[in-house]
Amino acid sequence: MATYVDLTDAHAHFSDYRWGEYGAQTVIDNDPATCFHTNRKNPAFWSVDLPQRHKVHGVRVTLSDKVSWKDAKGLNGFYVEVDGVRCAENVAIAANEVKEVQCMGSPEGSTVVIGTGRKTIMPLCEVSINGEPVGEPTPKTNWKLIFRQTKDDLDWTSSSAPGFSKNAGSSNPAAEDGYSILDKLESLRANTDEPFHFLMKYPGSGVDPLEWKQTSNPTEAGKVTGYEDVWVNCKGGGWSGLAPSSRASFTVIDGTAGGNWFFAIMAKGLHAGGIPGGCAKVVPVVEIYIQVP
Repeated sequence: MATYVDLTDAHAHFSDYRWGEYGAQTVIDNDPATCFHTNRKNPAFWSVDLPQRHKVHGVRVTLSDKVSWKDAKGLNGFYVEVDGVRCAENVAIAANEVKEVQCMGSPEGSTVVIGTGRKTIMPLCEVSINGEPVGEPTPKTNWKLIFRQTKDDLDWTSSSAPGFSKNAGSSNPAAEDGYSILDKLESLRANTDEPFHFLMKYPGSGVDPLEWKQTSNPTEAGKVTGYEDVWVNCKGGGWSGLAPSSRASFTVIDGTAGGNWFFAIMAKGLHAGGIPGGCAKVVPVVEIYIQVP
């Protein structure tokens, strides 16, 4: 009987991104209706970093009825690799098919890749990894929610939101339409000599999260300094780290250095019915977490 790896905290990646489609993370969201497609710019692949090393016995690949026959051809003949060891190749699959693929030799590793080696639109709806853990698990990262905004709360200037604080005393900040403890950032920094380690999510949008580090405090005037990618799949919209916005009438903070106001934090208005978020998309919710000890 197959035992599938828990991919709740796993990080997915891709070769390139087809404009207007869901992000790579939706391939492991347990929803076959959210299908990701690569573009044709590079040899197509999708990959996932497992939470720890596993002996990988196989993968289950799902293409739903959301994928056309024409696009399904872009995945047909795919391969599977585990830490660079190819364990399946030239695998056939059709639209609206669920395919169990055996990984010959059950190689050990922490990164699983599905690809074609061709510049093609490669669709994926869901991928599950059949494997068993090897060795000690990777320590889990502790993330603390420090900001949340839904499109229903655009009030960041009144007495209910003094400075960078809003509903700070909430017992359930993940349920608030507006929540912020950004005024406490310096006290949450692991070490004054260390950068902030942030994670930004867009729940319910299909837009991939962003994980990065920066030494500058995004609530303080000035440009982003000490920026470092950790897990950033898409920089569409001009992503450059968080800093006070040059479009202050639209949002307090954003992730675009001048011009646009994508990656908006404390948005004061909507664009096309939502908050300008990651990968040049409009989203209903934005959340920021900080890594804590």
